[in-house]
Amino acid sequence: STNVVGTGQNAQYFIKAPWASVFKIYVATDSIHMWSDVTGQGDFPAVESLTKDGLKVDVDITIRWSIDPLYAGELYRRYPRLDWKDRAIIPIIRETIRNLLVDYTAIETIELRQAIGTVLKQNLREAFTNEQSLQNAILLDAVNIRKIDLPTTFVEAIEEKLAAEQLAIAAEFNKTRQLVLADA
Repeated sequence: STNVVGTGQNAQYFIKAPWASVFKIYVATDSIHMWSDVTGQGDFPAVESLTKDGLKVDVDITIRWSIDPLYAGELYRRYPRLDWKDRAIIPIIRETIRNLLVDYTAIETIELRQAIGTVLKQNLREAFTNEQSLQNAILLDAVNIRKIDLPTTFVEAIEEKLAAEQLAIAAEFNKTRQLVLADA
């Protein structure tokens, strides 16, 4: 049978012997969705991690990546079952997120979310490059942190603290207002 490799001007035609096997490697952009909520989960569950102050957080994330066609053959030789996503990419993502969040307090995960996303993307690029079995084959397109879910007790404590601070400010304002009215 006649087969084609590549597209457009890069297309190459070849004749496949009946005893040979052809494997198709998807090199277009792929997405990994890691999230969990009451309705279910994405492709994979959210990443459980600990913050610097020991709070457990769940990170909901979407990562877009692709395989560099120049290294697809080498990647296949290292992963002949085409399972590089489950055996290498997912564990690297989980480990990189956990290693990063342990450097931030729970409050910082709220305040510095965008910066954490930027650092995470850089760390993932390095991790994919440093992994011998993936070296140069994975192209990271985007890292989108959808949500960093803090424990509800922690969020409630923050809300109570903010409410108390608002009441204290309002009381101070009323006190000052009454003094001004009394002086008038």
